[in-house]
Amino acid sequence: MAKVRPIYQRLNISNLEKRVSARVNKPQTFQATLFDPVAPDMVQQEKMYSNIENTAHNYKVVHNIEELKFLVESILKQKEICFDTETTSLNIFEAELVGISFSWKEKEAYYVPFPKDNETQKTYLEEFSKILLDENIRKIGQNIKFDILVFRNYGIEVKGEIFDTMLAHYLLEPEQRHNMTYLSEKYLKYTPVPIEDLIGKVSNNGLWIQCRWIKFRSMLLKMLMLHIN
Repeated sequence: MAKVRPIYQRLNISNLEKRVSARVNKPQTFQATLFDPVAPDMVQQEKMYSNIENTAHNYKVVHNIEELKFLVESILKQKEICFDTETTSLNIFEAELVGISFSWKEKEAYYVPFPKDNETQKTYLEEFSKILLDENIRKIGQNIKFDILVFRNYGIEVKGEIFDTMLAHYLLEPEQRHNMTYLSEKYLKYTPVPIEDLIGKVSNNGLWIQCRWIKFRSMLLKMLMLHIN
């Protein structure tokens, strides 16, 4: 816990720290015997998960500034949102914004392609900042530090309470994987569309690549908080 405590303090998630610390430090009192049943994860079972083919979803693209302003008005009424950035690189020093997705309802997400001309970019960033600077809105993300640094490169500081699903799961199960596919299957019984199935096969790749993840994060937050508590 000592190693991650500075991360909690920087991201303003001290309440989560307290709950996880209490869970991690709680002594284990059980003792296995020869007659105990085999643990479920030790039994090889066929996994049956939901997927995009049998699950309702509603993805929308924001095409212009008028639609973006309408979206921002709706987001500012929420207590918490999920957001994710699509960039040209995973190197924070080289990454340029390609688009950003938002979600606050299960199975519904919005994707905002980032314009290429400088003047329109400024207008879009002004709208994004209304959301990201609002301290009354909790922001949920996966490896959200990356998204925070991306917006910092554009002069926007993300404020308010932060919840990172990857970090939360690391504290619960540090030895396991923490990617969105694993978390979705483990906690939501849902298999997202592999990115390999999208690239080159869907006309609006940005929309599908972004929205296939974003719609699950508020659901993951609730599931992870149940386990932490």
